[in-house]
Amino acid sequence: MRSIFDKVTSEIFAEYPDYDLKPSDESYYMNGAVVSFVINSEPPKGLQISYYLDLILEIYILPELILDRTNQWAQYKRFANRGRHFGQTGGNAFKFQHNAQTGTLQGQDILNIHDNSIKVFTEFGLLQTVLDALGK
Repeated sequence: MRSIFDKVTSEIFAEYPDYDLKPSDESYYMNGAVVSFVINSEPPKGLQISYYLDLILEIYILPELILDRTNQWAQYKRFANRGRHFGQTGGNAFKFQHNAQTGTLQGQDILNIHDNSIKVFTEFGLLQTVLDALGK
């Protein structure tokens, strides 16, 4: 999962070069990593990518980032209160797992109420799915 985490992160940074990294609220130390960042588009988009051990990769996309009360997210280096984003539509919460028995990546967008089936992904398919979600 570490290599996929690195590949997805670097591909997003290459596709959207105007971004700001944010301090992470949590860290998995040697067992994984978390990176949060804002893509400076109009409207700004918020992302958080994390992996844990060699099993789970999670990617959260907020398509329209709600800024803090001063409308200056860079001032505090934090997203606005997370609860303010719960009513948004169009976000994605991807969860991918590595199936050791089959050697495949299985995942789904858990916010997609129209299709909650678990799909099998290649690394390229996973990356393309995330980039497509960002382009919405």
